[in-house]
Amino acid sequence: NAGTIQTRSLDDMQLGDVNAWATQGNGGSVTVQTDSNFTSRSLLSYSREGRGSNITLQAGGDISTYSINTTANQGSGNITIDTPGTLRLTFEDQTNLVAGAFRSTIYSSDTFGVGAGGDIRISAGLVSLESGAQISASTQSSGAGGNISITATELVKLSGTAPSNIFPGAIPAGAAGAPNELFLIGYVPSGNGLDGMLENTVYPTGIFTQTINRSTGNAGTIALQTPQLIVEGGATIGSTAFGMGTGGNIAINTLDGSVVLNTGGRINSGVVGADGSSGTI
Repeated sequence: NAGTIQTRSLDDMQLGDVNAWATQGNGGSVTVQTDSNFTSRSLLSYSREGRGSNITLQAGGDISTYSINTTANQGSGNITIDTPGTLRLTFEDQTNLVAGAFRSTIYSSDTFGVGAGGDIRISAGLVSLESGAQISASTQSSGAGGNISITATELVKLSGTAPSNIFPGAIPAGAAGAPNELFLIGYVPSGNGLDGMLENTVYPTGIFTQTINRSTGNAGTIALQTPQLIVEGGATIGSTAFGMGTGGNIAINTLDGSVVLNTGGRINSGVVGADGSSGTI
């Protein structure tokens, strides 16, 4: 098993890639605490053969990261994020990565085996996802997908899609999505993607608890509580069933009833070419 990573600071914290991964055992847990702002490239607890472990991030100020991931073949850990400030997730510029590399911009607790996916719990003042960034707790196999719970005291805003032509050549292993390019799953970091997507596929900003092609597990639920929800520019909240399992339910409580869908923004729970049934909204 991988070891545990714990770090704490009273001041602003800036980290690169924080990884607690294992090839055969379980991934290690990651706990990050700061009384101020937090910035990082990635927090990862991954296992090729075992389970991912929990990742906990607590900050007294704003949070900005590219990726938080607990995915694994035998089930995933939970992701817990707590801040009174702004949580911002935006698509990373791919142009400066080495040839053949690909870095997803996603919070993911997807499961790829019989074990259940982890839950994602976020509490923040303002939650902002932009330019193709995604939160995913979906199932790629027989394990049940996790649940996503987001509570914001000010606003949840999802906007835009990933930049066009993000794949300059062949689609890398691990880029998985829906067959009709409408409701897509997040990027899969383990290389076990089930369906390579075509070039120029539109990857929306979004929150997803979906069942993927040929999977048999059920999707988890999405619960949002915020004074205002904005979904715009092609962004999506989706719990679509592409496999044999059922899609999850979507519950939105905006307190004053303010839900804004602009310029192609979507909230979807449906079935696309699959045997499973959809959830409710």
